[in-house]
Amino acid sequence: IALEKGDIDHIPYFGLSTSSIDPLTKAKTTEVIDSMRPALGQIMMHFNLRNKLLSDKAVRQAITYAIDREVLVKLALNGHGVASTSPIRSDQPPFYNKNVKKYPRNVALANKMLDDAGYKRNGSAPRFSLKLIYEGVGEGGALQAAGEIMREQLKDVGIDLQLGPSDAAAWQAATVAWNFDLSMNSYGTGPDPKIGVARAYATDNIKPGVLGANMEGYSNPKIDDLFTRADKEMNIEARTKLYHEIQDILVEDMPILWLWEKSYPIATRKGLVGLPAGSMHSEVFESVGWTQ
Repeated sequence: IALEKGDIDHIPYFGLSTSSIDPLTKAKTTEVIDSMRPALGQIMMHFNLRNKLLSDKAVRQAITYAIDREVLVKLALNGHGVASTSPIRSDQPPFYNKNVKKYPRNVALANKMLDDAGYKRNGSAPRFSLKLIYEGVGEGGALQAAGEIMREQLKDVGIDLQLGPSDAAAWQAATVAWNFDLSMNSYGTGPDPKIGVARAYATDNIKPGVLGANMEGYSNPKIDDLFTRADKEMNIEARTKLYHEIQDILVEDMPILWLWEKSYPIATRKGLVGLPAGSMHSEVFESVGWTQ
């Protein structure tokens, strides 16, 4: 509203709610600009593998089958995003592996997997409860909306998802102290898998107090070896093959549920020129001005 009225001139991507994109695109005095960040962020839900329930791969897979990521994009983002299928984004060729295992929503299968894992339902009571923590106003409100949608979807498989929105400082403190069941956040996976992807899964990066480390506590010697080889490999074809294998293993193990690939729209009043090229838009604004 402030942008349309002319009280403000610019909204960076991290302050722009997806529900505002379409109205601001259609308004006569404003425009929305799609931008890219080399960080290539994804919204992820980290499973804390130190939790006995979540240390079971079958439970993590069942949760994944119970959540419809396409619905999250449609409802929480108003369609402005792409459902994730891998730890590497689909727009990151050649490293993205389009042939990874997919998890389309399958409530019947998820229920069976949880039964087989020993977590049978007792009447109408939930099998168990899990708490999801996140920044309450994160992603322009999209994290809150996604949490509410996932809470309803997980009810269908007998899981009581308790939402724990908080301010950024409290969420970060709990996450880096490993004091969570599930933690949802934005995680940059670019500009190269060596920089953005490996850090989330490497055993030697399980470090308390560090945001962006291996917070879930996942450790797989095979993955460690593949990342080490891929990170050093100079031949692009050989390197791509290694990263494809990494994705096959991670999508099977599901230490993280990759929810959606972020977009980076910004909104401005029409006629504003000189915006910095970086989509973070926290760079120097000394050249920003108005056309006559």
